[in-house]
Amino acid sequence: MGIGRFQLVQLDLGSMPITRNNFLGWLGLRIFKLVCGVETRIVICGDPTVSGEHGFYFRPDIAEHARDGALAEAIRRVEILSGTRVSLIKDFRFKVPQGLVERGFLPVETAPTMVIEIPQSWRRLGDYLNNLSSKYRHRAKSVMKKASRLERRELSRQDILDQADRMTALHENVRSKAMFAIGPRGVSHLAALRLALGDQFPVVGYLLHGELVGYFAAIVAAGRIDAYCVGFDYAINRKNAIYHRMLFDHLQLAIDRGVKRVVLGRTAQDTKSALGAVPQGLTCLVQHRHPVINWIGQMLLRRMAKLDSPLLHNPFRHVEKSLPLSRPNNRDGEKNPDSFTDNSDRWTFGSSIGL
Repeated sequence: MGIGRFQLVQLDLGSMPITRNNFLGWLGLRIFKLVCGVETRIVICGDPTVSGEHGFYFRPDIAEHARDGALAEAIRRVEILSGTRVSLIKDFRFKVPQGLVERGFLPVETAPTMVIEIPQSWRRLGDYLNNLSSKYRHRAKSVMKKASRLERRELSRQDILDQADRMTALHENVRSKAMFAIGPRGVSHLAALRLALGDQFPVVGYLLHGELVGYFAAIVAAGRIDAYCVGFDYAINRKNAIYHRMLFDHLQLAIDRGVKRVVLGRTAQDTKSALGAVPQGLTCLVQHRHPVINWIGQMLLRRMAKLDSPLLHNPFRHVEKSLPLSRPNNRDGEKNPDSFTDNSDRWTFGSSIGL
């Protein structure tokens, strides 16, 4: 009939940066903490790290109402076995299953994931650069010049094990800035995935004077590349453009592998839009077994995910109109950064610590 993928994730509510300036979000979080505790476990149907619908698959001949009923019952059983009362189904791009909404799951729009389509005419990174307008091409070359001191090295499973402490520290640098982090901690799973998937799971490290200062991991499958996770040193990043180099290397990897799409995830949307990525909206379904807490959770999550509609960059030539991008408010009070400026330290709700 079908198959579902469920994970138990420990959610630290104490680290969520909701202040009194966002009164409803602050009040909802205080009540939620009072009832559920600062730390609570949730059941996730889907991949905590990668954006998209990766939580379940049913045969095409299975009717929607049967699928939704089976999925809701499976989640209920997992909650009973694990002693949890909160569940999350992620991420729906096109259509939210109404059968699940009717069973008490609340749809919550999250920050969009940023995607770049790779034309067949791009045979090398230079082809991408040639398609940029002169302003963006100049800035891209400036970024590459800043990153030229970095040594790029693809990491083997043994490299990951040898550098585990350093990679964990780099990952925690990024994770600590996330508003809502549900991905796994540490890097032991990276070594396991590198062994199991081989070339379909490239892990790329960046060294400066022989020291690892950043890395990213990605999944190559089904004609696309999904950014999986990232870690880097913020202090070194500002002078050496580690994060931007990672983004360009995702494009290079896609061109080398002949894939058609790069899914860069939800974070640093300004920077990715300057690269040429466009947003794809996503919706999660959330449920708490207590109806009052379910309502409070809905209010909290919608306040956390409150979206603006600023303009996206259009870096390519012969593009006349800007596209609207839904993204969270600029909570730190900074001006919206211009294209190819360092926006790598701003992370949004819905982020799972990919790129």
